[in-house]
Amino acid sequence: MGTTPVTIRASDACGAARRQLERTEKGLKQVAVAAGFGNVDVMRRAFVRLLGITPRRYRELADHSTGE
Repeated sequence: MGTTPVTIRASDACGAARRQLERTEKGLKQVAVAAGFGNVDVMRRAFVRLLGITPRRYRELADHSTGE
C-alpha cells in the first residue's frame, strides 16, 4: 500500500518545521503554525511519529550540531 495524502502532508509540514527549528529562533508555537500544523501538540505528535523525536529535542540537537 502507498503513502497516504495525510502522511505526505505531515511529512512536508515536518520538513518545513525542521528548517525553521534549525534556522530561526521562533518559538514552537510560531513554528507549528507557520509549518501548517495549527498548534504545537499536533506538531509534536507528527514529529514523534515520523522522526522519533520531539521538536524541542530536534532543535537542541540541531543547535548542538552547529556548535551553538
